[in-house]
Amino acid sequence: MVCLFPPSCTSGVLLVAKDGTVTPVTDSATPLKNNSSVITGAVLVFRNDTQRRLTEERNLAAERARQLEIQVAELQRLNQLKEDFLATTFHEMRTPLSNIKMTISVLENILEGLGVLHLKALSPSESVARYLAILRDQCERELDLVDNLLHMRMIHVNVYPLELTSIQLQNWLPHVAEYFQERAQARQQSFQVNVSPNLPPLVSDLASLTEIVSELLNNACKYTPSDGQITVDVQVIDTAKSLINEDTESGILDDLQVPYFQITISNSGAIIPKQEQSRIFEAFYRIPQSDRWQQSGTGLGLALVKKLVEYLQGTIKVTSSQG
Repeated sequence: MVCLFPPSCTSGVLLVAKDGTVTPVTDSATPLKNNSSVITGAVLVFRNDTQRRLTEERNLAAERARQLEIQVAELQRLNQLKEDFLATTFHEMRTPLSNIKMTISVLENILEGLGVLHLKALSPSESVARYLAILRDQCERELDLVDNLLHMRMIHVNVYPLELTSIQLQNWLPHVAEYFQERAQARQQSFQVNVSPNLPPLVSDLASLTEIVSELLNNACKYTPSDGQITVDVQVIDTAKSLINEDTESGILDDLQVPYFQITISNSGAIIPKQEQSRIFEAFYRIPQSDRWQQSGTGLGLALVKKLVEYLQGTIKVTSSQG
């Protein structure tokens, strides 16, 4: 047998047998002396250290696992504290804003009944109605911000509620677009909805889909100049076959077809530079060349749209070119 002291071995000696078997050992040495106390030799004792080292390694692995569990538990606790803080913050912010909005409506009704809302003695710039409109606009803007932050948090932690239902786009989409058509007409914009009357039903979450389309139409109205064009198109692009129908004993492919829809909202107006197109779905991002305060908004609308689309297992992209 050969005794080795490898540089990588920090706990002692390795004993290598002729057949190549390696055994970790502990060693001790006792000198042999003659009658004159002169060392004439030594006795070396090697003990098999395999079990002790295995026990040490198991104990070390168990300790590392315990420390890791402690760290994971602490991270979970901190994450829960963060989620509780955000939930409480959003609730505490939204409640007074909702009360303010309700109070504005009540105040409008009272002043309307008293004939004060449009009092002729006040100039148009000082009218009560104008001040109430400013209050309502700012209140709704803050509510939108809180709601968007809340929805993004819920999507992030995968607790955003979904209720799948069958949607007839040819009936639903014109209804959603009705408000934006009126808004476009007031701004001398052209608004057109192109939906085939024979579309198959779309199974999705109605509230989320409404929020997605409404935000995109809102952006289209805001950034389209007078005499500009806004168009909504819907078409079935492709179909996807389901996998093997497990209910059949033969295991033959089921020919069930799942429609794949594409909703396109396009408008004429300013060109989005190509290098900025990939960033417009970032939270609070605004194109540097634009006047960020010219149009009101929270800066979260498109970020929320992208998260909602992906949450519904869809995709969204933007293209921009001359015209």
